[in-house]
Amino acid sequence: MKMNSIIRSAGGLLLFTMTIFFSGVVCAESFTETRAEDNIHISGSWGLHIPTLQAPTGTIAYGVTGKTFFGLEYGANNNSEIKYVIESTAPDCVWLFFGCSGGHTRTAEMKGEFINQGAFIRYYPLDTFYFFVAYHQRTYDAELVGAENGNEEIEADIDLKASVGTIGIGNQWNFSSGIFIATSWVTASYLIDSQVDFTVTNTFDLNATEIEEWEDDIEETGKQVNQLNSSMGFAILSIGFGF
Repeated sequence: MKMNSIIRSAGGLLLFTMTIFFSGVVCAESFTETRAEDNIHISGSWGLHIPTLQAPTGTIAYGVTGKTFFGLEYGANNNSEIKYVIESTAPDCVWLFFGCSGGHTRTAEMKGEFINQGAFIRYYPLDTFYFFVAYHQRTYDAELVGAENGNEEIEADIDLKASVGTIGIGNQWNFSSGIFIATSWVTASYLIDSQVDFTVTNTFDLNATEIEEWEDDIEETGKQVNQLNSSMGFAILSIGFGF
């Protein structure tokens, strides 16, 4: 995923989310009563959140009451790409997403399947306001190519698993038509567990010392990607239907 496309998506999502917020305030009705009548909610989510940008999720939630909902969500991207800069002396090199030129650069490029799945409990103490707690398993099964100054030096299959706990706050507007719109304004996450497994598949002409150095770099790259997958989120928008 390129940074310029992320910036365009982020700007559009933020503008749309703020429009929804003010529209919801203007068109206020008894959202609590409507939410209690429609106790099954199905929706899709997008937002300013690295895992959600990589794999937008579909969600189904069941309301025990009009104030408490339990839900499951799932998203997958079979063509997820990440470029991680391990080490660089290039003057215009940025840690993630951007390219590098000049100097010495060591990179790991990954491409594979990213899965974002989890469960949550959402509680509405006020008419539209909610807070939630969630648990997610985020996995990334990819092919990795390590390069030195643009020259491929190693290939590996890498399997990443991140167990993540999350809390957040937001607003949800349920309308009599069954349509609802929700925005989780801020989410904060904690990486509960991080697993990195990989198998080197091609070492080209590397010697034993160089292979060992690359294995350490691949391990660290996997840990950093798992950290990314437990990052904060902002303005995560959900649109769906209740019945």
